[in-house]
Amino acid sequence: MVNASDQALFASMLDGDAGAFESLMHRHFSGAWAVAISIMSDADEAEDVCQDSFVRAWDRRHQCRDHAKFRAWLMTITRSVAYNRLESLRRRRQEPLSTDAPEPGRSPEAAVEIADLRDKLQRGLATLTDAQREVLVLRDLEGWRHDEIAEHLDISETMSRRHLSDARKSMRVYLGQTELK
Repeated sequence: MVNASDQALFASMLDGDAGAFESLMHRHFSGAWAVAISIMSDADEAEDVCQDSFVRAWDRRHQCRDHAKFRAWLMTITRSVAYNRLESLRRRRQEPLSTDAPEPGRSPEAAVEIADLRDKLQRGLATLTDAQREVLVLRDLEGWRHDEIAEHLDISETMSRRHLSDARKSMRVYLGQTELK
């Protein structure tokens, strides 16, 4: 069923075919991850959001009204789960664990430089509006087309392009102010 449409896979999933659901998960994980990371700004949290989103999608599979638009439905679930988790973390006032440990084979100096760059980028992304951040991540990191982003965020393609332009401009200004060349 690898080449089956989302609609056909979804129909099989409704009949209890866990393999069809697994195919849908593999097909749409990167998109769900892009949505989650654009909101969470932490890879571990984003992965947890994705897992929770897929569990919620399975549990609520009978609530999807348009089976041909499974991807958009899943991304909506992912966005909701991410914002709920973000709010929960804010209420608990937890700080994310540091991921600054050097990778095997990488010098400590290189690890520090990468950690600094990651921190600057995350701080820069945090200055963007939610829509700007999500459009920037989906377009520039995941390679989504503007029509896909527009459908996913329920905005026009023109607004998708505007959010991307504004996000890129803001990031250039922010990174320029942090003297990152």
